[in-house]
Amino acid sequence: MNGILLGDIWFPNTNLAVSGLLKTENTLSITLANACRNRLIGDFIQFGSVKSIFTTSPIETILNKDMPLEPSGIMGPLTVLKFEKNEPEK
Repeated sequence: MNGILLGDIWFPNTNLAVSGLLKTENTLSITLANACRNRLIGDFIQFGSVKSIFTTSPIETILNKDMPLEPSGIMGPLTVLKFEKNEPEK
């Protein structure tokens, strides 16, 4: 957010605090990762064999170009929510 790394998210419904980082105009940059399984299937589709990693495992026995890809990336709406800080009662 605005050049500051907020963190890594691996699970749905994860919140990251942006307190003190928001301005009148903001820039949010997101880097997405793909599931390794999808990259391997992509290699089979593009090259006919695994090219993106070195392995001695017989990947061809469990994956191939005709297998469906797993969902990956942003899976729903991304929202910025404002939470009011509750002051302790006196």
